[in-house]
Amino acid sequence: MTTDRDMGGSSLSVGLIPLEKFTLSPFSAFLDVLRLAADKGDRSEQRNCHWSVMAPGHSQVTASCGVTIATDRQPASPERYDYIAVFGGLLQPHFSLDEHTLLYLRKADELGIPLISVCNGTFALIEAGLMKGRRSCISWYHHRDYVEAFGEIPLETDQLYLEDGNRITCAGGAGAADLALWLVNRHIGDRWARKCQRILMLEEARPPTRSQPLPALSARVNDPAVRQVVLTIERTLSEPITTADLASAVNMSRRHLERRFRQEMKIGVQEFVRDMRLRMAHDLLTNTGQTVTEIAYECGFKHHTYFTALFKKKFGFSPKEFREQNAEQE
Repeated sequence: MTTDRDMGGSSLSVGLIPLEKFTLSPFSAFLDVLRLAADKGDRSEQRNCHWSVMAPGHSQVTASCGVTIATDRQPASPERYDYIAVFGGLLQPHFSLDEHTLLYLRKADELGIPLISVCNGTFALIEAGLMKGRRSCISWYHHRDYVEAFGEIPLETDQLYLEDGNRITCAGGAGAADLALWLVNRHIGDRWARKCQRILMLEEARPPTRSQPLPALSARVNDPAVRQVVLTIERTLSEPITTADLASAVNMSRRHLERRFRQEMKIGVQEFVRDMRLRMAHDLLTNTGQTVTEIAYECGFKHHTYFTALFKKKFGFSPKEFREQNAEQE
């Protein structure tokens, strides 16, 4: 990739577009990594990397928390940047990109400039038709919003960020700092990435495949009875869970619960339990040093071989193979 796009010889240049009601924390985390990587000290001189905060057609943008920032309403041509990064936030009713921003992003796409989306910036890119044929990494918290808006599209909610062709999507939150460190390491070098990590007091630069924290799915369930059942499952994954016991806890017959649960969750009760256990195992394999046998029992599987077979069927690797591959990537 060309590293000098008429930005004074910078090794990395990024145009940042915060959308109206963007989330401030991932935006500031991403930008602060660029700032710290820009020079040897802490003077914010744009030497190693260059950035511009812009909003085509707008001189200011307000974050979801109420903070307003100044933006360049007439940004430089997209070809002057290595990446254009879009930062979203609140999903407002009938959301759509304004005409100026949409035209700018489409021009960047035509020029082959990689597009980055952070938080619900991904929603904006999908809505604009700029994510066709590509996977999108989003926060588990907004999974339902995306499915309701766009139907069955390739969504990833079990990692922090991903690169698919010339698109990079990030779930947001603190993961934006990890993404920025990854870019700094790629373009400027490991030494500079480590400098940013130390100053920001980050224990590590998490890889893109690091799992998002396990979601509290119960918070996203509309049916009160089903929500209570999901909450019970989340709290007792290590223990035997029968559909009959769950039905009794919400004063329903087993058959009635199965029907209500499938209507709300699009999956059967025991299928859901098994899926939650496997997701928990995935997280433990990635982020702990527990043995496969220990993880199997902690996730409620009585037989190690049964757990291994189910895990391989869902993720394509045995638990041992998955852990070895993950260690190589890190």
